[in-house]
Amino acid sequence: MTVANRIAGVLTMDAFQHSFNLNKDSKNFANLQGNIVSVLQAGCFFGAMASFYVSDTFGRKWALITADIIFIIGSLIQTLCGIGTTSLAQLYVGRVIGGFGVGLISAVVPTYIGENAPRAIRGRCIGCMVCVVYTA
Repeated sequence: MTVANRIAGVLTMDAFQHSFNLNKDSKNFANLQGNIVSVLQAGCFFGAMASFYVSDTFGRKWALITADIIFIIGSLIQTLCGIGTTSLAQLYVGRVIGGFGVGLISAVVPTYIGENAPRAIRGRCIGCMVCVVYTA
């Protein structure tokens, strides 16, 4: 299950809908769900676009550490967004930030593996990583 799919399950929970005063019978609810799910992809796009600069400037290892920290910050913002407010703005911001980290990781990891894996198994290592990430 990918990161984008996990939020789809959360959106159907009564507790989530109650926390943000959402009405699942509303005609705009499907659009709202689509927006919440897809805003992560916007962050992923910009994270992947920034991956060349970040990994080239700071190195692959520090790019991955930075991406992890960015993802954790985005996850914390998403986790804490329902405390004391019913606004979805904080959830959107957290998903964009988390998506930036996901995009950065997705673009840097194959390069990092390719640079560090022995030549004899390099292709298999990258192939396994892609299979695990995109089918899980």
